[in-house]
This record gives sequence, C-alpha cells and structure tokens, in this order.
Amino acid sequence: MSMVNSGLSLEVRLDARLPTLSLSYRLSNKSGRDWGVFSRIPATRLDGTPSYAPAAIYVDIDDDTLQLGKYVLPLPPGLQVTYRVVPGITVLPSGEQLAERILLPVPVPADNPYRRASLSGANGGATIQASRPGLVRRMRLQIGAFPIEPGEKLLPLSPSFPGVFRVWPPGPATDAQLILAAELSFEAPLPILDYEVAP
Repeated sequence: MSMVNSGLSLEVRLDARLPTLSLSYRLSNKSGRDWGVFSRIPATRLDGTPSYAPAAIYVDIDDDTLQLGKYVLPLPPGLQVTYRVVPGITVLPSGEQLAERILLPVPVPADNPYRRASLSGANGGATIQASRPGLVRRMRLQIGAFPIEPGEKLLPLSPSFPGVFRVWPPGPATDAQLILAAELSFEAPLPILDYEVAP
C-alpha cells in the first residue's frame, strides 16, 4: 500500500511469520525539494550510551490496530516533560528514496514512552510494563518528515552515527512535520502486548 502527499510517497510491505513481524517501507521523494525524515528513534543501550538504530520504531496499540511510527510523538493531554524528544534525522534529497526493513518480535510489545509516562502518572507513579496480551487485525505505519528550509541547519549527531543529523532550530521543523501514513490488514490476528500496571 502507498500514500502520496506533497510529492512524497510511502510504500509498505508486511510479512507476519511467527515469531517475527517483518516490516519493509520505502519513502520516495518526487517533490522537487529536499526533506528531513525523523527516521532514527533515540534509545539508550544497557551500558548507558545512546543509540539511533535504523530498526528502532515507536509501537502503540489502538483498539484492533497496531500503530508503528517514526516521527515526533505528540504529547498526551496533561503530560508535562522537560523537553520534547526529537528523533535523529536522515536527509531525503529530491529524486531519491529511503528504504528500511524492521523486525519486531511477536507478540509485539508496546513502546511509546509518552503513553507509558502518562499511564504511570494516572496510576500514582506505578510501574507500567508491556505485558497485557491482546490481538490486532490492522497495522498503521506513520513516518514524519519536514521540508528543509534554507535557514535550518542540519548538524551531525556524532561520528558514531554517520548520516544522522539534528536540526537547529528544532521548533520550526517539528511544527512543519508532515505525517505520511499507510495501513494494511493482517491475514490473521496478530498477538501484541499492551501496557498495564506491573503487579
């Protein structure tokens, strides 16, 4: 399935062969201008060092839909944060494509830090874990991108992450974020693990 918007097109393919879910997507740019793609979700390794792995993706569950995304997450109502997390950026020049393949374990566990924090606050600071079993029948992939303006600076994150940038100032790029989305249905219900309060 593909979605075309502002000269960008998103194509998605799924292969749900237990015990993994394989997701492949391709983002094509025929807009005539360069775009920044929020394609590198920040994480922290066990040794405390940062990671911007291409396979990292936000995971959420909405009724019978598995929500997967690489974009600047919206803040849930009432949640206050010290700073808004902005993913690392890859540049998608006009006329080129960005293609990635992501493997997720099945059952697919929820991974949305803002929703986890919101649920914790609503439950008196309780520990929230992805352990509640369920089934989904559809998948929605969302990719965030923004048109690179002349006054914006793309600064390399680190020599450890070649080709990954941060934008300065971040506000205009975040506000200009365009969400490209594509939806697919699973041939059979897919097991997931949603958030719940830890026992």
